[in-house]
Amino acid sequence: MCYTRIMSKREDKKMAKRLEILTKSMHLFEEKGFDNVTVQEIANECGIAKKTLFQYISSKEELVFDNEGELLELIIKVLKEIPADKIWETYKNWLLNTSANNEKEVFFNLPAIIEESDILRRRLLEMWHTYEQELTKFLNEENTFSLLSSEILAARMVLALRLLFAEKYEVNEILNQI
Repeated sequence: MCYTRIMSKREDKKMAKRLEILTKSMHLFEEKGFDNVTVQEIANECGIAKKTLFQYISSKEELVFDNEGELLELIIKVLKEIPADKIWETYKNWLLNTSANNEKEVFFNLPAIIEESDILRRRLLEMWHTYEQELTKFLNEENTFSLLSSEILAARMVLALRLLFAEKYEVNEILNQI
């Protein structure tokens, strides 16, 4: 029992440090731009060695895309609870409700600094590609969709997310066109 409590404190401390690293690095990125901030600057700001920083992260990009999987996990969780013939309509309603309830920030909280960095724009495209692959896999394996139907539906879902993320259009406008 004592060992569990020690491990819990260690884990809590590690999580707190990771949160500090994420918070301070985002502040630096917003202030100077992603491409103008070095890993050493982040380490200095957090009061740790550069080598120690890499015990918490694998790359500088990871700091921006720390929670990228959460949205995908949530979408798949929502999709698991509905019949296959209702997936697109339910997904559209979920996007509408998310936007209407001002929850968009919870899911689309990748910072605007992405637009200023070629590295981050490429990384964002990789994320959308991963979303599309994982949604295709889910739709094809968990439902009665053919591979082609799964790919088309996944592409529509991700396209809606990409357009919402770009913040150029309203959600109704996007969903009426897709």
